[in-house]
Amino acid sequence: MLSAENAAELAEFAMLLEVCAKRKPGNIDREHDYDDTRLEHFLNSAVKARKIFQNIHGMALGEAMYEAVRLTNGHNGGNTHFGAFILLLPLLKGKGIEGMTNLDSILKSRDITLTTKVRLVKAMVFPVVMYGC
Repeated sequence: MLSAENAAELAEFAMLLEVCAKRKPGNIDREHDYDDTRLEHFLNSAVKARKIFQNIHGMALGEAMYEAVRLTNGHNGGNTHFGAFILLLPLLKGKGIEGMTNLDSILKSRDITLTTKVRLVKAMVFPVVMYGC
């Protein structure tokens, strides 16, 4: 299994790679910025998020989400990685992909609110059922 440090490094790297992809219609990429949000905002946010990724096991999931948004939202580019946090933080908290295979343990966790559990199920299960992703 990956160490917390290695998992945090991989999560950060995934966020950096995603924003650096070419030609993402309607999204910011290395060839397209918006007036108020630029590639640099995403790169800055990805690097700052690593602190949360490294410390996730000592935090409740909701606390980690809040802190990730708070920590990475200090620029004028807005909340650049909220979607990535919704996907990555439960994976890191669940100790990787193998932790996510047991959705039952997440749904029974007292550290996660009912609202967050519903959102997680919608984010993880609905796309697979609807689109076969």
